[in-house]
Amino acid sequence: DKACFAEMLQLAKGSESEFLAGYVRLCIDSVNMNTAVRLKKRGLSYEYMRQAAIPGGSVDQNKLFTELTPDTLESVYAKSALLPAARKAAEVLRGEARLSDLDMASDNAIMEYLHNAKYIGLGEQPLVAFLAAKEAELVAVRIIAGGRLAGLDAADIKERLRVTYV
Repeated sequence: DKACFAEMLQLAKGSESEFLAGYVRLCIDSVNMNTAVRLKKRGLSYEYMRQAAIPGGSVDQNKLFTELTPDTLESVYAKSALLPAARKAAEVLRGEARLSDLDMASDNAIMEYLHNAKYIGLGEQPLVAFLAAKEAELVAVRIIAGGRLAGLDAADIKERLRVTYV
């Protein structure tokens, strides 16, 4: 993952598109937050968390991977589009929400970042948002197919679906 995100960030910066670079940084920040919460729930050390961190995001990784608490999450992500997901991550750490709720909140925050791109007439933003939306649609198909194969009812499957790009 580190190599993949490093290459994505390098290509985004090379494209001179702040929107695309912002999207990649947001994805990195999302993965780092989700990873940190999962590792904290498993009781792994901060050193292990730092080794798992993906460089290149917008948030202060030192703070995230040294004192991971519900309050730390909200302060680290206070100025990020991932603030709603950080609030959900804080709930997960307090035992008030599930990890799947965090995944959904992170995906929804990223989709919200992409949402306004469709109003831009010229530029790369609509294309980037369109490709990300297609990827999100494939995730939705996998959630639906997997839920049906697992025997879940429609309400349970619908609960797991993310916000789509409309």
